[in-house]
Amino acid sequence: DWFMDVISGEVPNSQIPNFKPEMLFDLWREKAAEPAQLPSMLRQGSAVTRLLSQAEERAILLQKLEEAWEYIDVNHDGVMQADELQQLLAHCSSIQPQAEIVRELMDRMAGDGARE
Repeated sequence: DWFMDVISGEVPNSQIPNFKPEMLFDLWREKAAEPAQLPSMLRQGSAVTRLLSQAEERAILLQKLEEAWEYIDVNHDGVMQADELQQLLAHCSSIQPQAEIVRELMDRMAGDGARE
C-alpha cells in the first residue's frame, strides 16, 4: 500500500518537493545509468534500510491510521462505540473481552473530563 501511495504521489517526496508520478520514468532512466552503489545512510550493518523523514513517517502513519479507523468504525459515525472497541480488542488479542472490561477501558480512555 505504501509503495503505491508513493508512486501515485499521495505520500509527499521529501527529496523532490514538486514530485509528480509522471516523473518516475525519467528518474528510473537516470538511476539506471548511474553506477549501482548504496549511500552510506542506507547501510546499517549487513541489512539495507532507508531512513524515513518525519514527513514520510507522518504520512505513512496517518494513512495506516485512516485504514485502521475504517475497519474499526463499522457504523461510520466517527466515534468509537463500546462494541467497536470490543471487536478491536478481540482482533488484537484473540480473546473476547467481557463487556464490563470494555466499559472500564472506554472510561479510562475518555479520561476524567468525559464524566463531567
